[in-house]
Amino acid sequence: MHQDNRDLTLDEGIVRELISRSEVQIANYREYRQRSGANFNVFKILNRATDEVYGHSALIAELLNPLGSHAQGDTFLRLFFSFLGIEKDVAGIDHWQVTVEESRGVDGRIDILLAGRGSSGRRFGIAIENKIYADDEKRQLSRYWRYLNNQYGPYRPPIPDQEPSTRPYLLYYLTLSGYAPSAQSIADIPTIELSYVSVENSEAPVRLLSYADHVREWLKLCHEKLAFFPYAREVIGQYMGTINSLTGNGEGMSKGLNLLLDTPEKLFAASQLSNAVTLFRKSLLCELWDMILAEWKMRSECNDSCLTGELQANRHLVDSARLKKVSNERFSKSRNVPRWFGFVSKAYEMNSTHLGLEIRFDNRFYVGLYGEKKEKDLDKTVVESFYQNFQLSKGCELGSYDDKLVKERIYINTPVRFDTDNDALFQLIELKQKEELVATIFEVAEGIISEMDKFGLQRRQQV
Repeated sequence: MHQDNRDLTLDEGIVRELISRSEVQIANYREYRQRSGANFNVFKILNRATDEVYGHSALIAELLNPLGSHAQGDTFLRLFFSFLGIEKDVAGIDHWQVTVEESRGVDGRIDILLAGRGSSGRRFGIAIENKIYADDEKRQLSRYWRYLNNQYGPYRPPIPDQEPSTRPYLLYYLTLSGYAPSAQSIADIPTIELSYVSVENSEAPVRLLSYADHVREWLKLCHEKLAFFPYAREVIGQYMGTINSLTGNGEGMSKGLNLLLDTPEKLFAASQLSNAVTLFRKSLLCELWDMILAEWKMRSECNDSCLTGELQANRHLVDSARLKKVSNERFSKSRNVPRWFGFVSKAYEMNSTHLGLEIRFDNRFYVGLYGEKKEKDLDKTVVESFYQNFQLSKGCELGSYDDKLVKERIYINTPVRFDTDNDALFQLIELKQKEELVATIFEVAEGIISEMDKFGLQRRQQV
């Protein structure tokens, strides 16, 4: 095989050709989706596209459940085992109970738990921790690992040329792209039980899954089995579309664009363009923060605004001086960078509860109101009443209170996601679009305060 050692350089002509031909491909793809109705997606319409618990975990568990309403018995479950290559692990296990978000006492709530039992009395457990955009909780996987150990027995690694491994459970960490859990989440799990650490650990029980590769491909297999079950087939097809959107795997368009990359020079140009988009995201986020901080200062000093107080760096952001550094790090693939960060004004209170009005970034901008101390969160009835009456700004979505942790808070999701390629994000290259997003953020912030005034919200002096 001839090896070409020449150094590739960026050719402006090739870049222009790629962009021009890509625009045609993208326009044709969008026209096809518009004509065919492919943009109609029930998960997006019902605001479940990023809902880990009531969207993704619920549907995946239903498909895995042999008693599920899909009427396919254990077909989808066996496809799941086969695709992941764990048929030998579950051999002889003929009864499975599938639960979602069921409490395991001090060990927390496991997103999806498959409890298996065979006629011989042998038991096997499979736990799936599902992460779309949420942070890891403190020692989260460690707690689930402890539960599996206590329920199904410990893992014993193989002894070369003597004994195979004994693996009575599997613990999967499911994310969009298959990244590893944070160090603090797995702090109590022995390294020898982490399959992704090294090749020698390949048989270990703690493993990584991704929506982009594993779930998407498993769903394709399920979809193929439903030729005579149109209702279930359509739901799975829509769910595959949702996953493609979340993971950037628009297959129809990607295949067409891949055909354009037929020379090393074009591949190099495409890689450089991809890097430029990442840089765009970094610089855009920093610029938006500057605009938000300046807008807060202006409005909080204005008598016509209900916003008050000084913005303070919140949680992961130690101080405002680190803002640009953290904003840039946010698009790193490392799990050690902050998943969310922002600023809060602690100038509000209600019923002697100190409240913080927060502007947070976690793949998109959020505006929220919450109790400063865990034991002094907002009353659940107030939160529910607020959500029933609040008038959303265009493109915004209601957040939710966390009944799992019994913490009540108000959050409004503003438009524009930074974690996927989308029109709304790329339009922010124009100053007018940036100004409109910042204006929406503050429209939401002032709307929250105005609505909460009806419940007795008061201003207080910051400490």
